[in-house]
Amino acid sequence: MKLTDSATMGNSLITIEEIREKLLPYQRRIIPDERYPGYARAAVMILLFQKDKELSLLLTVRTNDVETHKGQISCPGGMRDESDSDFAATALRETEEELGIPEKSIEILGMTDDHPTPTKFIITPVVGYTASVPKTVMNTSEVAEVFDVPLSVFIEKKNARSEERFWQGNTYNVWYFDYKGYTIWGATAMLLVNFAEIIGGKKAGGQ
Repeated sequence: MKLTDSATMGNSLITIEEIREKLLPYQRRIIPDERYPGYARAAVMILLFQKDKELSLLLTVRTNDVETHKGQISCPGGMRDESDSDFAATALRETEEELGIPEKSIEILGMTDDHPTPTKFIITPVVGYTASVPKTVMNTSEVAEVFDVPLSVFIEKKNARSEERFWQGNTYNVWYFDYKGYTIWGATAMLLVNFAEIIGGKKAGGQ
């Protein structure tokens, strides 16, 4: 591991070691099952790696053949299986199934806040790291495309906009990020904003 592996944050740099130190003691928001009856549990992988002297992360474009979130941009991940020992196991398994990245090549740094979605999932984000740009072999039944985005896009909120949306009696800020022809929005944008705020030492957006 290189402590120079970093993402820009203002005029400073944040390293993988600093991200690990932020996540290790973080008391994440856990949503109990009874708060959202009938919601399914899922986990996604925020996969970080070094590229062009800064930290980036992987995102996927889902195919139109999957059951939910057709054609949307997301972190690799999916529903928790009964055989998964924990949410990290779910995220690792799904990342290997979707992108062919071996579980053993990913270091788990921690987890961030649970997020409910209008499609009745409770998503647990798992943060992982690979020492080099991961080689991917897409499962084309689930993934139409894979691309990477510098972490600084979310830390500095470059090319970002937000809109107020009303859902289940509450008003929420919905983030949209435009990056090289892609629009990242909804739950994926929210969990990445949340992650960026956690590692930046700011108060994370809550529900």
